[in-house]
Amino acid sequence: MCDSLSRFAWDCAAPVLFRDRDVDRPSESVLRRDNCARGAAWEWRRPSVFWASRSLEIPMRRLLLAPLLFTGFAQAADPIAIDVYRDPNCGCCKAWIEHLEDNGFAVADHVVNDMTSVKMEHGVPHRLGSCHTGVIDGKFVEGHVPAADILKLRAQPDLIGAAVPGMPVGSPGMEMGERKDAFQVIGVSKQGKESVISEYPGN
Repeated sequence: MCDSLSRFAWDCAAPVLFRDRDVDRPSESVLRRDNCARGAAWEWRRPSVFWASRSLEIPMRRLLLAPLLFTGFAQAADPIAIDVYRDPNCGCCKAWIEHLEDNGFAVADHVVNDMTSVKMEHGVPHRLGSCHTGVIDGKFVEGHVPAADILKLRAQPDLIGAAVPGMPVGSPGMEMGERKDAFQVIGVSKQGKESVISEYPGN
């Protein structure tokens, strides 16, 4: 009788308790005891508590971690907002905007006729001037600055802006076949000092 009850308990409980592959399924010998008086039924119930907790452990962890993982993915996918001011006839400006969008930026495109006023308003030094002007986190981005260097600019609180003077061939938005001109990305500090953020060789 005891052996029959134990086998019945095994057939009912085992599919639920041992779903996880990493949980060892006990042999049927655990369920079988020669003498019911020595507590065969209790010997079955006692280890089942441990096995049941193990079977719930991994699914519970997954439930707890799921919101954190979802939040991390959502944050990673958030675009970086930037304003870009350009002349209506500037073709390379549009190409630079496409470069930013391809690298995770959300661009607000402002077409203006007086770019000089825009540059003066945001403190762009005259000698670092280029065709278009971007503004991100209150900092200026002048000319064909690569997206990676805009991220560097954001990470440096002492800088008020970055610029690629002129329109060097091979910079983002100024691609012309295989030709690449050497250029530097210049950072401007709050004190007006200039420093090289990045340097790109030519060919």
